[in-house]
Amino acid sequence: MTASRSNCPSCGASLGSDTDVCPSCGSATALTQTFERVHAHPDFERWMHHVPLGDPRPARGTGTLAAVVVLVILGAFGVLFSLFLCPPMAFLPFAVAAIGLYLVLDQGRKEGRLRRLPVERRPARVLDDGARILDTSDGSQRHEHRIDLELEGSGRRTLEASPELAGSLRAGDLGVAYLKEDRLIEFARLVHGGSPAD
Repeated sequence: MTASRSNCPSCGASLGSDTDVCPSCGSATALTQTFERVHAHPDFERWMHHVPLGDPRPARGTGTLAAVVVLVILGAFGVLFSLFLCPPMAFLPFAVAAIGLYLVLDQGRKEGRLRRLPVERRPARVLDDGARILDTSDGSQRHEHRIDLELEGSGRRTLEASPELAGSLRAGDLGVAYLKEDRLIEFARLVHGGSPAD
């Protein structure tokens, strides 16, 4: 990714997009001034201690999980049915049920791990928001909701978000981002794209 260039507000020197201090004159850049606006907001400390309720969207892969549970149930009935009609063929539905059970347990393990992760709270600026349509290996399409944020101290990151959260944010919004790994689970907007939030 190529860093976009900007100029220092004090001396006009060329800067990278992640530069906090101008290398020529030492003054704070627009990026630093942006995060100073977040820190100066009267509700900033309250939102830095806020405990989000959790990821507002269903667990990742909920549709797939439901399909796998159905697969396990059908496999179990298939085993019972095959035992009566053709006992040597009972291993096929048994294998299907075993694979389905493994997938259910693995999905639960992944979601449990994500729930146990601590919430990271970071001042942030929304750079881009929206849904992206991805082609899958089976030829279908799936919607993925991602938000590009500029996080104080670590630069730009692209994060997964719920459709509701992705739809509520606009480029330029400033506030506190609540993160768990690569997911944005909540965003406390303190400034609407350049003007203080109500």
